[in-house]
Amino acid sequence: MSGTEHGPMVFHDTSLVTDPTSTISPEEQLIEDLVYEHLYDLVDFDRMTELEQIVAQKLIDLVAPIPDDDEDETKACFAGTDRAAALMERAWHRLIKDERRYVDWGGAWEPDDDCPLCRALADADGAKPDDHVGHGGGRAPERPS
Repeated sequence: MSGTEHGPMVFHDTSLVTDPTSTISPEEQLIEDLVYEHLYDLVDFDRMTELEQIVAQKLIDLVAPIPDDDEDETKACFAGTDRAAALMERAWHRLIKDERRYVDWGGAWEPDDDCPLCRALADADGAKPDDHVGHGGGRAPERPS
């Protein structure tokens, strides 16, 4: 998905702001802007949002707000949402430097049976636990002995 299915479009200036003393040429800036747009098109934002919501809920559950305290529950929800957004940003930065992105292990993502986030994503997809082998994304399938 390109992101156009997400409701009203709010356009932001996404061009790289360079220091006036930068050595980036206008041509390189154009190439970077084009790469950015291609990367934007590659991301499944619906799936990313599902993952971020699951992470936020797990973080909110860790705080365990006091029952019947609406103010404490609201604070926990905002804190969990903020922490999930920060966690997602850190994960994206790690992904950029991960050498596994240069290797195609073959096959689509499959949830790990022992990963609570994977199980939550699989549940969001409507999958049953028996539908998955449990390899996880980015890992090669186990070879029979």
